Amino acid sequence: MAQVMINGATGLVGRAIVEEFLCQGHTVRVSDRPGSNFSAYEKMGLEIIPAEITDPEAVARTVQGMEIVVHVAGVFDLGAGRAELLAANYQGVRVIAEEALRHAPNLERFVQIATVGVYGQPVRVPCREDDPKRPRNTYEKSKYLGELAAFEYYNQHGLPVTSLRPTLIYGPRARYGHAMFIALFALLKALGVRELPSLKSGPRSSHVHVEDVARGAALIATHPLTVGQAFNMADPTPVDGPTFIRMLAAPLGLELKQVIPYWSPAGGLLGAVMGHVPRFSLHWINRRLARLWEETKAKHGLTDDLRPRLDRDWAGYLTGDNVYDSTRIAKLGMAWKYPDPVAGLRQTIAWYKENEWIP
Repeated sequence: MAQVMINGATGLVGRAIVEEFLCQGHTVRVSDRPGSNFSAYEKMGLEIIPAEITDPEAVARTVQGMEIVVHVAGVFDLGAGRAELLAANYQGVRVIAEEALRHAPNLERFVQIATVGVYGQPVRVPCREDDPKRPRNTYEKSKYLGELAAFEYYNQHGLPVTSLRPTLIYGPRARYGHAMFIALFALLKALGVRELPSLKSGPRSSHVHVEDVARGAALIATHPLTVGQAFNMADPTPVDGPTFIRMLAAPLGLELKQVIPYWSPAGGLLGAVMGHVPRFSLHWINRRLARLWEETKAKHGLTDDLRPRLDRDWAGYLTGDNVYDSTRIAKLGMAWKYPDPVAGLRQTIAWYKENEWIP
């Protein structure tokens, strides 16, 4: 078993990866930003080293003597500013790669947690690892630059880099992505809505449960044939828009009425238009949603962990299929716990209810 350092350890993906490596019997050191909630790891007796990912001295302490480094830390927020995204998702990669090269002489694997966003809108479906990289927004561009930086250290310095590119991640404790829409639908239900209009068809998309992301990360960290390669991480069951919405709505008691035909050129046009809507124009909507959510939260005694929100850059997913081929990691022996998002989303929404994140 290996000495493993996982940063971003208090976030959704980091926490799942920590749990996976511990289950496999590895010794785990965790890191995240100073001020993060490490209480769960304190109870477990794990070694904890707080560090800003852009602070070389602090990062050096996190990687000292490690055999596996899993770099999860970053910002996943399509609405975040350019400077914040580049600092976390690009500059931070250069810092930890450099410090791992200097302070982890027995390093066997450096796992970069990237994203399928590096492809932008896929040029073919399903999208494979060697397909063109055309990131659309600042978040995707920052993650692409980070992955390029990691592989630069592999090509120029021999750092044993491998990269995992997850698609849209969901699961218990998620606060963004799917979670925003779950919160929105839960809010509508709490306000008395019982039925939603829906498209009759629509673009297909791939999804992946956070536990499967963790399994994939552990697999490429320990498999002997992954250095220098990137791996898509998506479950094998892509779904179209109405099916996805139904998966979110049904466990919340909402019904869909398919009344709106989908015409792909119109979807592409809407995505393009929404992508150029000024960010401030959504502020009013999000403020209104926040007020309604605060009222709902107070009424039902909910925690402060989740809230509905709209980001303009999500509109890019209306422009066409976002389906990813995970054959490469499957050939390594990847076995999905949630090969279909139906069961995974049902489990996730049940967790939100049980933990009073939604009514």
